[in-house]
Amino acid sequence: MKQTLTLGFTCLLVSTASYALPEDIQTNSSIQLKNLYSDRDFNQGQSIGSWSQGVIYQDEIKKNFDQFSISVLPNLQYAYLLSSPKPLSDNIFKYDDIQLEQARDYAKLAVGLRFSNENHTLTLGDLKFNHPITAADPTRQLTPMYQGVQYIFKDKAFGELELGYVNKYSARSEDKLTDLAISKQKSDGVYYVNYQQKQHPHWAYDVYLGDLQDLFYQFHLGVDYKNELLGFQNHLKLKYFNINDSGQSLLGDVQTSYYGVMNTLDMKPFVLGLGYQVIDGNSNFYLLDQAIPGTHFIHWTQGAFNKQDEKSYHVNAKLELDRYVSGLSLNYRYIYGDNFKTAGQLNTEIERDYIINYNAQEWLKGLNFQIIYVNYDIAYGRSYDEVRALTTYSLKF
Repeated sequence: MKQTLTLGFTCLLVSTASYALPEDIQTNSSIQLKNLYSDRDFNQGQSIGSWSQGVIYQDEIKKNFDQFSISVLPNLQYAYLLSSPKPLSDNIFKYDDIQLEQARDYAKLAVGLRFSNENHTLTLGDLKFNHPITAADPTRQLTPMYQGVQYIFKDKAFGELELGYVNKYSARSEDKLTDLAISKQKSDGVYYVNYQQKQHPHWAYDVYLGDLQDLFYQFHLGVDYKNELLGFQNHLKLKYFNINDSGQSLLGDVQTSYYGVMNTLDMKPFVLGLGYQVIDGNSNFYLLDQAIPGTHFIHWTQGAFNKQDEKSYHVNAKLELDRYVSGLSLNYRYIYGDNFKTAGQLNTEIERDYIINYNAQEWLKGLNFQIIYVNYDIAYGRSYDEVRALTTYSLKF
């Protein structure tokens, strides 16, 4: 209850202040309401899940000067559990380690400070981005937060160059900032460089190099190519990752690569994507603890398919029904993974996703519905069926 009152008072204070600001101060405010129902039923053991209501308030309060501007960036998030607290964590809602059950509510509060001019931007504190190690995750309830420093240089001809350091994070189901960690091995943070070039009409490039101190170096190269094929829009996506242990090598010897390709043909109203990815090395492809996703893979799914030596095959079929209901689409995903071992035995895993998306148009614009049914089947391990229903309403002012 204390968190609820604190967050409510803070949101009210910030919102009221934004209307009372001098005319030379600009604001760019957004509020998102999120209602999420999730239920995962394992073939062995108890089911997990939750039903919750969340609100995310983000703003940029900017003061312009002759040659530069200064912005304050508040980021306030709050979620309340509508279902009864369960004794098991679902990695979506905060878990109370003292009561040994899901918390009734939790809040995340952060603020950033930004200095910018025509080509240069420096941000301190709360950072909003989506990089290979420190990925964004809007698919559940509250979103991860990252703390550090970020510098960006943008030029139309050159592209975008970004340098930064992230030393703390708060995963989607946590309310406190903690050290970055993998397999419970903590790091002092990640130094990174990222370069993107998206000005070419057909080609786009994304190069990333990060040093997650004392754990590993990670290199990422992403290439996107868009053209017309057989009269349809075609999108080819190529991905390469490499991770190698660094510093004190707290994860041991790490030498692992990722190769991925995905080709998507948009034949409106039908869209078909075919993909293939390989994990090659002496370990799984590591991701941050607390369910931070690998969104830069060619096709991020519930099962991850990031196990040592795993090869996986991806099919993504989408039917856009705008002709009948504007904003409605149906999506089917099938992923088959093999060639990896569990407890010394060769293993296979299959994921089937059935997705209904609806993005409201015109006077209801900003309202979105998504229903997902996931069937995950692994030969040696815990198979499950999961249902998620997400309703969001986004308002900018």
